[in-house]
Amino acid sequence: MPQTDVPGEWTSATQPMPTKPAPFAKQSFTEKDINPYLPKDAQDELRARLKTYRNDGLFTPPSVEGSIEMPGHNGGANNKVWRQNAVGGGQRFSGLPP
Repeated sequence: MPQTDVPGEWTSATQPMPTKPAPFAKQSFTEKDINPYLPKDAQDELRARLKTYRNDGLFTPPSVEGSIEMPGHNGGANNKVWRQNAVGGGQRFSGLPP
């Protein structure tokens, strides 16, 4: 497992690696995932930033140099718009926005 470089923090040496069910959210972010519709200078800036950030795949810990966390830690398939889910306790239901 990737280990943290943040002073005073510690990272577990192991993490369970999910095998089932298949993931329904993106599991990584690399240069090939940069939006091709951005202006070329914006794409180039993102490529340059990606080279300076830590990007160790699943379970990349926060870093003093900056980290790419994909999937992130927001849960709910990393829904960046709503950041919430609905729970119907009596019905044993949990729903996430699309």
